[in-house]
Amino acid sequence: MKEKYKIFENNDENQKRLDVLTSIKQLINKWQEEYAISKKKTTEILNADVYSFGSFRMGVHFPQTDMDLICLFPLYITKDDFFNNFMPILQKTPEVEEVLDVIDSRVPILKLMYKGFQIDLLYAAIDPSLLQSKKSLIKVLKDEAVFNKLCQHTQNSLNGFKATENMLKQVPNIKRFRNTLRGVKLWAMRRGIYSHTFGYLGGISYAIMVAKICQDYPGLEVADLLYKFFEVYSEWKWLEAVSIKISKKKDKLNLNSLQVLNSVSNDPMIILTPVNNPKNSAYRVTQFTFETIIKELKRGFQLIKGLTPLTYKKIQTSLDQDETQPAADDESKPQEEVPKKQNWCQLFKKCRFFGNFNHFIKIDIVSHEEEAHRKWLGYVESTLRRLLIALNDNKDIQELRVYPRSFQRQETQLEQDKILEGFNHCDTYFIGIKFIVTQSDESANQFDLREPITHFCRLLEVWRVKKDINNLRIIHLIKSQLPHQLVNSF
Repeated sequence: MKEKYKIFENNDENQKRLDVLTSIKQLINKWQEEYAISKKKTTEILNADVYSFGSFRMGVHFPQTDMDLICLFPLYITKDDFFNNFMPILQKTPEVEEVLDVIDSRVPILKLMYKGFQIDLLYAAIDPSLLQSKKSLIKVLKDEAVFNKLCQHTQNSLNGFKATENMLKQVPNIKRFRNTLRGVKLWAMRRGIYSHTFGYLGGISYAIMVAKICQDYPGLEVADLLYKFFEVYSEWKWLEAVSIKISKKKDKLNLNSLQVLNSVSNDPMIILTPVNNPKNSAYRVTQFTFETIIKELKRGFQLIKGLTPLTYKKIQTSLDQDETQPAADDESKPQEEVPKKQNWCQLFKKCRFFGNFNHFIKIDIVSHEEEAHRKWLGYVESTLRRLLIALNDNKDIQELRVYPRSFQRQETQLEQDKILEGFNHCDTYFIGIKFIVTQSDESANQFDLREPITHFCRLLEVWRVKKDINNLRIIHLIKSQLPHQLVNSF
């Protein structure tokens, strides 16, 4: 499993991450000290704290996975100071590349590449006395009276860390939780449904779902937990929220709060973060992505039903086989390792996106300058969900699915397509579409998607200030028009 799917980092790579964490903290502390002196805050020079959260903190990160870090400052350093003054320091640091500020999101982030690792930095500020007392952040978060006095922005930033710590504290067996979550993440990535940005589920949502299974079935081994994951969620009534217990009380989250329930009542999926003021981590899921996720969960359950629940060691043995080969029927091998009629690798078989659709919307995001392209690409990606929502209302569409990663120019270049050659940078996204066919001859059917696409382009135009640098092209293609290598590979 380790070698085949590369879901574990070796010790050297893991140590590099720890070294990066130390270096980031040193950078922040140096800037904070210099900034405090410039603002004549010499009596308040304190070391900032940097904490990891998300997949790295939970110990379920894959190689090349980004690191989520939260920077905890004294109150005199404001959010504007962090984004306007610390960002230029990062841009001048030799080991730092691709610095990008994402300030329009629910939780503003500084994104950067540092020593080969993608880093997401969040800002938070607390009373300096709490830093001086060397209280751990966990203790600060545990005291709701202290937490509720923090500004809303800091509360939003700290909620991810708080949710991570609550999950690690409340699951009955951390090792089983981690290994089960790794399996679920691998399945979701290979089936193309791991992306919060594009309306699927992100890491926090899958972690909550797995944590609930671990809480509800505390005595099960990893194979059985995987089985229960697909059994439970393929049949889940999604009018009900998925949530985990965060205390010893019988009640789960504060579900009696009408404010919480009303805010998420119209969402297709409700997966509540394990904090006292929960949010729906699946709020970006659309009707079409919801249907795709459910379809994949049902597929997973149908496959896993053919497998006798095994120990984790036996799952590893079966996963080491090539997924393209049928289930083993060699009588010389121990028959209890892998049932003859199925193979665990079928569960993790890569989704053939281009093989499932005949019609595609091709979105080319192009720019002349690298820095401008990163910002333009990030904005289009964050806005693409609005196009998916608009397409939801089109009665001619039976199924819709966006591939949750971009393709480079060399992967998608069409023959005799010279329009994009004048741009130095190009990322392309594809949306697969199945139309409701009313005529036996598909070519006789007429489908009109101009209205939602035109509205989407107008929405992007509001932000596209540098019109001579950034641009976008949206075209319709059928499968036969796509490069053969692209269709055969994805």
